[in-house]
Amino acid sequence: MEKPLTSILNELNNLAVEKRKNMYVKQGVKEEILGVNLGDLRKLSSKIKIHHELALELWNTNIFEARIIACNIFDLTKIDTSLFVKLIESTETGSVIDELSFRLYEHKNQIELFDIWVVDKDVRLKRVAWNIAILMNHNNELNDNQVDKILNIIEDNLAQADSMIQFTMNRCLSEIGIKNKSFTQRCISIGEKLGVYKSMKVIKGCVSPYAPTWINSVINKK
Repeated sequence: MEKPLTSILNELNNLAVEKRKNMYVKQGVKEEILGVNLGDLRKLSSKIKIHHELALELWNTNIFEARIIACNIFDLTKIDTSLFVKLIESTETGSVIDELSFRLYEHKNQIELFDIWVVDKDVRLKRVAWNIAILMNHNNELNDNQVDKILNIIEDNLAQADSMIQFTMNRCLSEIGIKNKSFTQRCISIGEKLGVYKSMKVIKGCVSPYAPTWINSVINKK
């Protein structure tokens, strides 16, 4: 009888498309890439459901698509902080870090982890910290003092931030400006002052990641 891991890998190989593989390469994926659409990975994850041991096996293949599935079928009750950090430290791919950290959010003490990881020397853990801040803001779990502290960190560090965390920090700045009316103008002012992504060209129909444009565009649509 075919093992679950072998079965999933065979299915992934059957779904692989060269064009998608090239796209992941351009996006900076560091793991081995097969070239499977994210939508297909979501469907596979839903079909498998929670299966912690299989998730570990998938993660250990070092295949990008297998790791995305693993992120979605881990049993979060079995992932303590030590294991989570070990997983994060075994990847160099931002989207894998995002996938795992957005799931971690569901069961951890968020603000404590943000405070610890936002000053960590490892930029991968810093990226997790900024994802936590994004989600806390989205769920209205930040008080004004915490928002003020986060904006101070962004203002002091965004312009020279490592590429692993710069976009995530900028997203946090923009989403705070969109979500919190009392901080909107300050977020716009920080974006204007720093000018991060101001000159970036974007595809027609897409919103610029330049924070003032991003904030105003979303608010105006609402």
